[in-house]
Amino acid sequence: MAIIRSYIPFSDEYIPPVLYGRDAEIYTIHKFLEPLKRQQPTASNLFITGGVGVGKTVVAKFVRLNIPKEINSCYVQLNEQHTTHQILAEISRSFFPDIQIYGRATAELLSDFLNRMQKTPAVVIIDEVDKVPLATLRPILHSFTRLSWMSLILLSRLPGVLTELPVDTKDSLRCRTLVFKPYNKDQLKGILFQRAELALHPNAINEEAVDCIAEYAAYFGNARLAIDILKTACEEAEMSGNTTVTRKEAENAIEIVEEQSLEKAIVDLPLTYRLLLYAIMDISKLQPAEYKRVFYRWQTLLQHAGLPTFSKWKFYDIVLDLKKLDFIKTEKRGRGRGQGFLNVLVIPENMQTILERLKETR
Repeated sequence: MAIIRSYIPFSDEYIPPVLYGRDAEIYTIHKFLEPLKRQQPTASNLFITGGVGVGKTVVAKFVRLNIPKEINSCYVQLNEQHTTHQILAEISRSFFPDIQIYGRATAELLSDFLNRMQKTPAVVIIDEVDKVPLATLRPILHSFTRLSWMSLILLSRLPGVLTELPVDTKDSLRCRTLVFKPYNKDQLKGILFQRAELALHPNAINEEAVDCIAEYAAYFGNARLAIDILKTACEEAEMSGNTTVTRKEAENAIEIVEEQSLEKAIVDLPLTYRLLLYAIMDISKLQPAEYKRVFYRWQTLLQHAGLPTFSKWKFYDIVLDLKKLDFIKTEKRGRGRGQGFLNVLVIPENMQTILERLKETR
């Protein structure tokens, strides 16, 4: 018997009918938008910040779905490839599908958009503003503040992302800050029970399993993590032929998600860092991974990858960074009777299998 009825409520894009644990934040955003609801000019803009999985995006989208239809709105999620023109084009098309985009300079498109938006109540939500350089975003932010009928809602997990904006842009933005705190265990349990009701067949998960997932995810305050573990636990139960998700499946799912998160963290490292991990692993198979041996092996791997052979000082910098991330550690090992000790680099056991697999797929 299937446990999962629908995968849609597990999606990052899904907006539930009720949001648990964010009543105060939703109220604050609605109050911020009050001037627009009253057809009055806006006095400020809003910056929302908080860690990963604390509900910034889902709350912003939820509020957008529930504002009066008289207020125009758009949502843009930035990525590293976005240019000023692309961001502006995406926003412009949301409000004016007929606007001419291609073959127009950014300044011309911006002028056209601003002219069309005069006295048009609007909300522009820009998510993950830390994904692009401030120089890319500044022309849009600075120009949009000239529209007294437009409210900007900017989202980022980095609280200081806007601090390097020029003074004139910061002054014209007049950003108020709303900080989303991490979810606690009770809030996460509410979120999990809601998603279970929406995604699963009745009585497909017991309370002990939900409690286990919520307790683990509460260490990070991360609802996205909790929902991902819930989905994985349900899939584990289905593959085992079970009709109910128990604590055992929840614990197995936590281990699986932890490994997936670690693998993603390794994949996201710069290639120079990953090659250093491979160098430590290669040396460790034959002998202790002393700094000198690892350095020369790293140099060889860099050459094979067509990269420059960096200095020892850069090598030590990367070693220090990897130690801070807990990707490697240093151990003292004896050279033999009366010969003192040597420092060796060690990769934790839970990473070695992942590194082997990644190295095979290079």
